[in-house]
Amino acid sequence: MDQSLARGAFCTLALSAAAAVAPVPRLSLSAPPGPPAALLKPATVIVTPDPGFATYSPAPSVRITDDVVAARPVPKPTPTPTPPAPSPADSQTPYPSYTPLPPKQTAVAVSGSPEGYAESLVGAAQFACLKPLWDRESGWNAYAENPSSGAYGIPQALPGSKMASAGPDWATNPDTQVRWGVGYIDATYGSPCAAWAHSQATGWY
Repeated sequence: MDQSLARGAFCTLALSAAAAVAPVPRLSLSAPPGPPAALLKPATVIVTPDPGFATYSPAPSVRITDDVVAARPVPKPTPTPTPPAPSPADSQTPYPSYTPLPPKQTAVAVSGSPEGYAESLVGAAQFACLKPLWDRESGWNAYAENPSSGAYGIPQALPGSKMASAGPDWATNPDTQVRWGVGYIDATYGSPCAAWAHSQATGWY
């Protein structure tokens, strides 16, 4: 073997053995010399705004004055709904506990009018006396009744049931009452004018 090659190989083996047994240096974790960390000044960070973002500007303060308050719209009150008007059928329906009174009775003469029927019985001359006589007594009302004496009807028969001799409808039919009254006057006074003269003298007939 070449002596130079032998010496090179020997050196390589020696270095490898030395590296295997040489101690590994330890790392030191102690802080480097200098002032404590508490005394260090904080670093200053400079932030440069990105021109791509909008910047925020606070809105100016607004002072509310009386003019501004007066200019505010006043809320309109809500209208009260009006209840619907009752229908004609409801207005004509009587109250459940109310019993309506019977309508006022109106006598209807079969002949058309009690005065016309009386004139046809006694004639125009005697009717001129009979008209004021029964005007005073009853006003030619078939339902007239004297509250003190009980006399009833156009001729004021006393009692009214006397007129039943002239017809069963004496209480409601003016023609029946006129017919009975003319017969009573003829039998008692002879004529309507005589009965009218007696009424004027005494106040009754």
